[in-house]
Amino acid sequence: MNAELKTQMEELKQEGQQLILMLNRHGPTSTVRTDSIKTPDSEGKPLLEQLEKNPKREEKEEEEEEEEEEEEEEEEEEEEEEERRRRRRRRRRRRRRRRRRRRGGGEEEEEEEEEEEEEEEERHKQNKTRKS
Repeated sequence: MNAELKTQMEELKQEGQQLILMLNRHGPTSTVRTDSIKTPDSEGKPLLEQLEKNPKREEKEEEEEEEEEEEEEEEEEEEEEEERRRRRRRRRRRRRRRRRRRRGGGEEEEEEEEEEEEEEEERHKQNKTRKS
């Protein structure tokens, strides 16, 4: 009986030391609740193992990180696409100005250029929808 109590006390001491090390590693907290650590599937596992190796928590953290990375990539792609659109618009404006200067800037030519530009934009939109 005494031997059993001594081994139990020794195990509890070791678990207590492990908890102290764990808390030192992860910073101080206002309260430590051991009841939240003990789960139905934690039978016989040392507390340190339960704290360090929580596969559900790790999976959730990994999924959150992946989602954040995907969102960042999507935002970057959207920004790049917006920048491409701006460049195209600038190029079109420059072309229009050059054509007007060369031709002398007639109103009919201006309308034709606008129509051509609208057709070009329409083709670009159709191509874009086909790609996605």
